Amino acid sequence: MQDIHKDLLSSGLNINEMNMIRKAISKVKNGGLLDYISTDNIIQFVTCDIPNERLADVSSGPLLYTDLDYQKVSEYLKKYEVNVSKKSRAESEFPTYKLNSASILLGKLKKELELDYNPIVYDDLLENVLEDISKNLNDKIHISGGEATLKLPSKCGVGGRNTHFVLAMANKLYKDTKNQSKVIFSLGTDGADGPTDAAGAYIDYSTFKKSIDQGINPVEYMNSFDSYSYFKKIGTLIKTGPTHSNLMDIRIIKSR
Repeated sequence: MQDIHKDLLSSGLNINEMNMIRKAISKVKNGGLLDYISTDNIIQFVTCDIPNERLADVSSGPLLYTDLDYQKVSEYLKKYEVNVSKKSRAESEFPTYKLNSASILLGKLKKELELDYNPIVYDDLLENVLEDISKNLNDKIHISGGEATLKLPSKCGVGGRNTHFVLAMANKLYKDTKNQSKVIFSLGTDGADGPTDAAGAYIDYSTFKKSIDQGINPVEYMNSFDSYSYFKKIGTLIKTGPTHSNLMDIRIIKSR
């Protein structure tokens, strides 16, 4: 079970595809928890960590059953020699719920900061997120949420989505002098960025340039997927400890 979950996180699959696998191999996900609850009077408080806010996918839907693509599930699980049997159950109505989500959080930030644009909740490959953000930066501040998925090579260093995003964006933006006033920041709202003790990292141009002058090559660390080690060396890791809440990742790029 641990090997499958670890593999999913580095597979490049999006959160909905990963949750489909998680649902299929669990007795309590995908409505399974209802088998262990005798009451019909259920109120669920939902902290949503997925972009589309599809409640059946939050925590892989322990209180809501939906049909799965068992052919895709079986193909993915072949290498683990795990067989799953198809559950047959009518789609269930979701219990009464109260929701908190990334889009709600970003909406509050938009109002408080008086932003003149709608922050985006991304669900895409990191390369595509980098390209889209870099093309649409304004002069003051950019804020976005969601998760940028990474497909890791067999041999890589230490890091997570957020530290890799900050390092990759720095390598991309700071080539242009007009972007050298920008500070780049990204962290996981749960306080954990991949298999590390950091929530994320931040960087500005002076720190970036200083690292190069000291012989610490940011491109090499990016290419070897070793962003945590880079930010540890330059001293700009963000460590919050567990926050006990997960509203996905948040990214901020701000001009000084």
